[in-house]
This record gives sequence, structure tokens and C-alpha cells, in this order.
Amino acid sequence: QKFSVGTVTDGTNDKKESFGFFVRIAPGITGLLPKSKLKDSPEGPEYENKKKGDIIKVQIDQIMFEDRKIALRIPSEIPDESWRGHQSNQKSFGTMADLFKGLKK
Repeated sequence: QKFSVGTVTDGTNDKKESFGFFVRIAPGITGLLPKSKLKDSPEGPEYENKKKGDIIKVQIDQIMFEDRKIALRIPSEIPDESWRGHQSNQKSFGTMADLFKGLKK
């Protein structure tokens, strides 16, 4: 309940494996930061140099309750607001009531 998808938190690098990092985000809660997520981020090389016990800022990417697994990723510094650019400049067609008012019997 404390951690939901999208939550950014600090964790401790518990173990570095060839496929990623096991990061403890709370006592008894460990997630996996896959190496594939490091490749996609400009901060990836910085994370590659982390050692056991280092503090790592991570974001909850996916929670698989049935498998008791948490997938992590590097948090984005810049929030994705690309959706704002898709606002339409077209005028409204009005409501359904306005459309029916224009109909003649």
C-alpha cells in the first residue's frame, strides 16, 4: 500500500547481478532494476557504477502481486507532459441539445 506504480523513492543497492540490481526500498521489500532500463536512460552509466550499499533513486515500474515481484526503473527527471501539446484548437461543436435545437420538424 505504501508503494504504488509511479512512486519515486530512495533504495539501497543490495546486490548487483549481470541482469540488474536488487534494490531494497523498505525493510523486507526488494525490487529489481533491470539493466535494460539503464540502457534507456541518460543516467544509466552513473547507475552502472553503483556498489553494494549505495543509495539509488528508483521509481516503481510494475508490481506483480501474484509473483511477489516489483520491477523498478530510473525515475525521469522531466515529467512527461507531451499530452499537453495535443490540445485541439478547433472550436466546439456544442452540446447534443444544441444540435437538436437546430433540427426542424
